Amino acid sequence: MIHRFLPDTLRDIVAHRGERMPCPHASGCEMFAQFKLQSMLRIWQIKYCEGDYARCVRYQTAASGQPVAPSLLPNGSLLKPRVAGR
Repeated sequence: MIHRFLPDTLRDIVAHRGERMPCPHASGCEMFAQFKLQSMLRIWQIKYCEGDYARCVRYQTAASGQPVAPSLLPNGSLLKPRVAGR
C-alpha cells in the first residue's frame, strides 16, 4: 500500500479525498498549464483542488471577482517564470 510512504498530512488528504467535493474552478484552472512536472502539479491538486479548496488563494481570489494570475499558487505564493530553453 503506497499510503504508508506518504507524509502524514498528505496521507490524511488522500484518505479523506473521497469525502470532499472538488473545486468548482478546477476544470478551467490556468495554473495547471504552468507545471512542467505533472507530479508537482498533482501534489497541489490533491491538497487543494480535490481537498480543501476553500483554503486555496486562487479560489478565494476568483470567488471575490478579482482576476487570478496564472502563476498564483494555491498557498498564495507565485511561481517563478520559466527560463527559455529549460
